[in-house]
Parts: sequence; structure tokens; C-alpha cells
Amino acid sequence: MSTPFTFNRGEPIRIDLVDVDGAYTGATVAMKIKEADSSKPPPKSAATKATPAITYVAAAGSEPAYWKAEVAASVTADWKPGVYVVDAMISVSGTVTEVTEYALIRLSETVTP
Repeated sequence: MSTPFTFNRGEPIRIDLVDVDGAYTGATVAMKIKEADSSKPPPKSAATKATPAITYVAAAGSEPAYWKAEVAASVTADWKPGVYVVDAMISVSGTVTEVTEYALIRLSETVTP
């Protein structure tokens, strides 16, 4: 698992899933964010905190294609500070080809209003 993404409560969450090798042409991506259970993924039955809006961004020059996942600041403003979990399901022609390793999101309280 990689270093947690850190955001402040009340700011947008944006996480990019990059197709470094160009292996996922025509793929769709779905993500869910859930509250972590002691910095570990919760069970699949746990409530979804947010479903990020996902936008595909095509490759440009030497920059690979990626999917931009965003949760609006107005949504995270109501979340309590803590640890959340996100992963991504990649599908091609309706068939799931991969589920990424989960990543942690740390949501901090702001100290300046």
C-alpha cells in the first residue's frame, strides 16, 4: 500500500488513476470511498461514503491517459476527520478486468476557517 492521500475536511478530494502502460483502452472505472476500519478496508457490506465522479482524460503527447476521480468540497465538508479507503474497479466491455489495491485517504480538520 502506498502513502495515504491527505486532504482537509471541506476541500475536494481528487485522485487520478493513471494508465501508465496504455493497457486499458476503452475501459471504464468505478470507485467507492468508505470509512476505514482501523486503517484497513471495511467489509464490502459497509456503507459507501461517496462515489467519486470519474472523468476519462485521453493521453496527450508523452502524458498517459488517466481517470480523474473527484468528490466535491461540499460533500467532504460534512465528513468527520479520519481515515477512509478507496479502490477502483476497471472494466472493459462490461467485464471486470482488475480491482486496484486499496489506498487510504486521511481527512484532516482545518485549523484556519
